[in-house]
Amino acid sequence: MLKLDLSRRQFVNVSLASLGLYGITGLPNFVLADEPSDFDEVTRFLRTGKSHIPYITLTEEGPVYPTAEIPWLGDFTSVGGQGKRPAGQLVYLFGRILDAKGRPLPETVVEIWQADTQGHYKHPKWPGQEGLDPNFGYFGKVKSAQDGTYLFKTIIPSLYRILGITRAPHIHLKMMHPDHGSLTTQVYFEGEQDDQLREKDPVWQGIPRVTRDHLILTKQSPTKFADLNIALEQDAVCCKCDLAFLLG
Repeated sequence: MLKLDLSRRQFVNVSLASLGLYGITGLPNFVLADEPSDFDEVTRFLRTGKSHIPYITLTEEGPVYPTAEIPWLGDFTSVGGQGKRPAGQLVYLFGRILDAKGRPLPETVVEIWQADTQGHYKHPKWPGQEGLDPNFGYFGKVKSAQDGTYLFKTIIPSLYRILGITRAPHIHLKMMHPDHGSLTTQVYFEGEQDDQLREKDPVWQGIPRVTRDHLILTKQSPTKFADLNIALEQDAVCCKCDLAFLLG
């Protein structure tokens, strides 16, 4: 019988590969603690795909990562000026960025980029650039606060079809921290129609089933989040999304 004596780093690499999460830019920069007990919850996630800490499910940046400099912009609905609003359902996307132990992580740069209600990205290689919504921001970044919180005000994107594939509505998200590397994911939305679209979405289908749960966001009423201390439009929805770095 062949006996495998895996180091902590080898175990993590093998586990990432088994979940389809290895080979992503940024992973070689992670520093692992020598003591496995520091990462008991990570070990559980890598073995089972389940954890009470919302570890990020890795995806690639994809072909529509912005070519322009990403501005410091948290409110994608403000670019048209006062009294002008983009088409679509307003959504507040917020949560906390956490380290591998589930502790709040300040000073993390969080980027998002997405399609509008017509399925258009603001990208020179994307069709329909002449039809972009002048009142919508399309991409922006913020930095997490001392308690790890971040917040974006945006819209629910549309599905789109390109190169013969259907993509369910989603928002791309990338988080970067000097001590924890750079990780990219995509978040989706609850709902029967969205569930059906994900069944046709090859990117979603490529995500291991055991790691999908926290990528589907629940749309909640603004009345549940009075503690945010901001004026939330009553016709908006709120999506809470905590995300944790897998390693580091």
